[in-house]
Amino acid sequence: MPLGAYFLYAHAIPRLAMTEAGYGEYYWDRRGWLLAHTAAGLLATLLGPLQFVTRFRASRPDLHRLTGHVYMLSVLVAACCAIVLAVTSQISTSYVAGLLLGASLWLVTGGIAFSAAHRREFETHRAWMIRNYAVTFFFIVFFAAYDAAGALGYTDVVAFAGPLVFACLLVPLVLVEAWLRSGSSPTFGVR
Repeated sequence: MPLGAYFLYAHAIPRLAMTEAGYGEYYWDRRGWLLAHTAAGLLATLLGPLQFVTRFRASRPDLHRLTGHVYMLSVLVAACCAIVLAVTSQISTSYVAGLLLGASLWLVTGGIAFSAAHRREFETHRAWMIRNYAVTFFFIVFFAAYDAAGALGYTDVVAFAGPLVFACLLVPLVLVEAWLRSGSSPTFGVR
């Protein structure tokens, strides 16, 4: 997916090397939290699509469960770090609120999906995992939109970061919810 590749190249990979240049002044004092968030979020982003592959789930249910547990642990770590990063942000109140909402939805949708799997309610589990992965991907969408806004000359971060974080979180979730309620199967049909 081009958006994911862009995010990896422009934002995630540079932050895996802990340098002041890679983190910038804004994140440098919080670099440990951002490194943990980036590494765990990157793992969740990469493992997520594998979980939707029907053939993988059917032929290797043990491995599906294991990678699912690693995915959920990654989400837990990344979301907790996101909460710390959000409450220490100095951008704007609406930006902080959007990040806290994103981290909370990440935890809640993951918790519901995990609980459904343990109750063996697999259709419910898949639907909630789709919602959860939409939240996993939201920050990738946000950074791409943020960079595009900057390239278009929007430089007042305080004015647009809050509304942008809400849009990048909620629009994909609304689209996913509409798709799930449309009667389509809550799987991607990837064989």
